[in-house]
Amino acid sequence: MDRGLGLADIMRELRLNRHTVRKFMRASSVDEILIHGPSGRTGVLDAHADYVARRWDEGCTRAHILHAELADRGVHVSLRTVQRLLHRMRECGAPAPQSLAPKPRQVSALILTPPDLLPEPDRALLKELGTRCPDLAHLQALVEEFAEMLVHRQGDEKLDGWLNSAKLSGIPELRHFADGLSRDVEAVRAGLTMPWSSGVVEGHVNRIKMLKRQMFDRAGHRLLRHRILLA
Repeated sequence: MDRGLGLADIMRELRLNRHTVRKFMRASSVDEILIHGPSGRTGVLDAHADYVARRWDEGCTRAHILHAELADRGVHVSLRTVQRLLHRMRECGAPAPQSLAPKPRQVSALILTPPDLLPEPDRALLKELGTRCPDLAHLQALVEEFAEMLVHRQGDEKLDGWLNSAKLSGIPELRHFADGLSRDVEAVRAGLTMPWSSGVVEGHVNRIKMLKRQMFDRAGHRLLRHRILLA
């Protein structure tokens, strides 16, 4: 309409039928299209229109994610209903989100990368994510503390305190990790304190396993022994 196109031109360009285009042209606001269904009656999502619009602005444009979030809020609605709502939002020209939320793998990479090696945009993004999600900021702090303990061999001094903080963090994955370390805490403490490492032994073990896989069902132990010794 802003370009001076008529009804027929809009139908042809947007590939919509006459009834849909006329309905959009007569609507006084976007909410009039979003809240009311094709029949003009209010739907089950009317009371949650503000939440849906806010999540759209935050980058949540996938129906299955929004459907799961609504279910957590106690809204019993079908996935198809959510898909129709998002389709109407796109048809009526709802502004596209400025930026999509980063993927879990991307956030993990940001947290696990040493802060000094992060470019400035990534540092800003990580700071913003921590501001929006306190649990993520807490997780980042614990990961950095563990990395410092690992690099500087401070397990004898800080391991017990770190395990307690991890178990009380309220983050299930971190709590499970801490429980696993606690089952063999003395070995973990030694690994985070002493300068010796079993890395060389593990390397030889992996090399022998590789040779065994290469010779599987092709030769006996005698040839395997020769290959290991000669290598």
